[in-house]
Amino acid sequence: MAGGKLTPKQKRFVEEYLISLNATNAARIAGFKQPQVQCARLLANVRIQQKINQAVKQRSKRTEITQDRVLTELGRIAFFDPRRLFDEHGNFKDVKDLDEDIAACISGIEIVRDKVKNDEGEITTTETIKLKFWNKVSANHLGGKHLKMFKETVDVNVFSHEETLKDLE
Repeated sequence: MAGGKLTPKQKRFVEEYLISLNATNAARIAGFKQPQVQCARLLANVRIQQKINQAVKQRSKRTEITQDRVLTELGRIAFFDPRRLFDEHGNFKDVKDLDEDIAACISGIEIVRDKVKNDEGEITTTETIKLKFWNKVSANHLGGKHLKMFKETVDVNVFSHEETLKDLE
């Protein structure tokens, strides 16, 4: 392969892989026979890896979505303190006054307005604001996974058949 260029099928593989991050599917769409087998070979190809890495960096720059930005958002959610929703007098802050860190933690806002007639026959409006927040446990888990804090281990206790029978007696 002159000049380190990719074949048209390899280029298509890279394009499709960047969409789904599924190598088997990308190999199938690119037209490779036996995509389950070819995908490992394609991902091991140095030129293909370079093209994928280059495209990921370009996309990150273009979209301004970086690892740091993703981790910052996870940190906002993971360490959110709901007391920050209230002013120094205990009153709920107006939504427009919430700072960027607090706003990032809110996944939904529902405002319910009801008209109520009091004993004097006057109609007043009550307002209930319901906030829904992103999941702190999930954010902590994803951040912890990134930091490699959690190790998947399996504790396997192996007993001989005789030891198991003795324990049952």
